[in-house]
Amino acid sequence: MKKEQEDILYMAPLLGVTNCVYRSTYSRYFTGYDRAIAPFIASCDTKKVNQKLFRDILPDRNNFKYLLIPQILSKNANDFIVMVKAMHDLGYGYINWNLGCPFPMVRKKIRGSGLLAHPDLIRSFLDKVMPNIPSKLSVKVRLGCDDNAELLALMPIFDAYPLEEIIIHPRTGSQMYAGNVDLAVFKNCLDITKHKVVYNGDINSLETFKSLKKKFNTVSGWMIGRGGIVDPFLPEKIKGKELKSNEKKVKHIYAFHNEMFSEYSKELIGLGHILDKMKEIWSYWHKAFFQGEVIYKKICRTKIVDKYSREVSLFFEAGPKLIV
Repeated sequence: MKKEQEDILYMAPLLGVTNCVYRSTYSRYFTGYDRAIAPFIASCDTKKVNQKLFRDILPDRNNFKYLLIPQILSKNANDFIVMVKAMHDLGYGYINWNLGCPFPMVRKKIRGSGLLAHPDLIRSFLDKVMPNIPSKLSVKVRLGCDDNAELLALMPIFDAYPLEEIIIHPRTGSQMYAGNVDLAVFKNCLDITKHKVVYNGDINSLETFKSLKKKFNTVSGWMIGRGGIVDPFLPEKIKGKELKSNEKKVKHIYAFHNEMFSEYSKELIGLGHILDKMKEIWSYWHKAFFQGEVIYKKICRTKIVDKYSREVSLFFEAGPKLIV
């Protein structure tokens, strides 16, 4: 009997969250992911790229076990080429082009998902870029900027280029993260392309993953975003390698928290910045626990690091129950 191929799982790029510290610390405590796309780096109008731009993807800062794929936000082909070559010099042979960022200021500048309404610009960009970069290229897209039919019209354009894969989040840019994903339009896009397709959007549980996999059995990979921050065990659940005991899981998350707090204490200057970063992560984490909003409110009110540490210690020592 032919062995079923293991699912390829991607850590999604969440700006401000899945950075170098998070990725490296995560991989010391959890398994399941095969690849990660780093939060985007915006291209700049310069012939010499400032190495400070690459701080998040410098190889000596990324100590984790899965493939890291840098992502570039750009609408200028020449700047993009310069940046890809600089990333290639760092050892990255696979780059992702961001055509999915939904933030309004990005869309207004006709970047990210804002470019999806301009097929001629995308074609011109790829015409210039594809023959002149040394790395493989994938694209991360949404269904459109405002119209969910825009990606369908773009799929034949993408098929004209040797892209590594297309990562599709089935919402429009203007939706941001509101409303439901449009699985019908996703299927239409999946059915008409020759490229490998990775699904991204609202994989928040093992049950949701199984349902999506049953619907779309030709998908080549699965990208997990917010659901994987809330439940760091989710990739392991999908791979069938998860810890079973609530007590062991909670201890594992607590140890993960403590190491990440320690790493941010070394990385960030100023206690306020450290607290801000941990509060941002807790905006996801608290959803994993019964009555997690109680600890989250306490953390949000905290302005002193020692008080933050006490509140977190009391929370975990009380043996909270997970709902994920």
